[in-house]
Amino acid sequence: MKRHYIHLAFALTYSSLSAQPVTFQACAHQWCSGSGISETTFLVEFAADAQSPFSNVNMLLSSDNGCVAFGLPSTTNTNALVRITPTKDANPLSGLTTFDLQLNLQRIQRHLDGTEPFTEIWQFLAADCNLDGAITPADISTLQGLEIPTWRFVPASFQFINPAQPLIPSPPGFLVKTIGTLNSTEIFRAVQLGRVISGTACAVTGTSSIPDFSVSEAWPNPTDAGFSIQLNLNTASELLCEVFDASGRRVVLQRAHNFETGEHLYNFESPGASGFYYWKITDESGRYRMGKIIRGEK
Repeated sequence: MKRHYIHLAFALTYSSLSAQPVTFQACAHQWCSGSGISETTFLVEFAADAQSPFSNVNMLLSSDNGCVAFGLPSTTNTNALVRITPTKDANPLSGLTTFDLQLNLQRIQRHLDGTEPFTEIWQFLAADCNLDGAITPADISTLQGLEIPTWRFVPASFQFINPAQPLIPSPPGFLVKTIGTLNSTEIFRAVQLGRVISGTACAVTGTSSIPDFSVSEAWPNPTDAGFSIQLNLNTASELLCEVFDASGRRVVLQRAHNFETGEHLYNFESPGASGFYYWKITDESGRYRMGKIIRGEK
């Protein structure tokens, strides 16, 4: 039997949608290729208003095109809320061979080292394997232990405040709207956690800008106290300097300094106890460079 869809504009001419059945769609698309992600589970919940709890829970499994169709409860009105949450947590490797896994681990490490920073929003999202809103050595440990959900979903309508730092704030993995503002088809873009190398050119990128400054290696390295970085700025900028330990915890935060165009020497404070650390220099647009430093014994 052919399914009939009622256009949303027609439905909204009523104070209640109970008179006619209305069908909506939710779809999961791969971030780069735009192809549908089959067997995505969609949790669809409804609430009478913002003060009411979500109920009428529906668990729906997408078809090969990554989409599911869902109808509204018989008493739903235009001010009711719908929450849509997609997940896909099957096989942690999900197509990643052992060789692919190693290549992606090395790529995340190069980002942490500052030798090849990520430039695409989807890379940041995929590298945040433990979903804590930051890319640190802990993400490499999480990926190596395969203790990850397979996919990360973001509503296509979500606006990244700063594409250079797309994890701040961390984007939601769900969508909440009133029925009156719900599109006939709601799209989610998804990345596979840990897969930061794509063989497909990204049609939807939101490219982050590469920092407009270059840096030298830290020296001395290893160090028994502080260390220095040579900066070369193409344009004047305010730079914030930080140091993180191997777990990703910030241990040094030095106040932002204004630097003119040209070469400068910046001195970092000692990171503390002996061990392995990361330094990070961020400009006023949120673009940054990172590198490694070893703090030895005096």
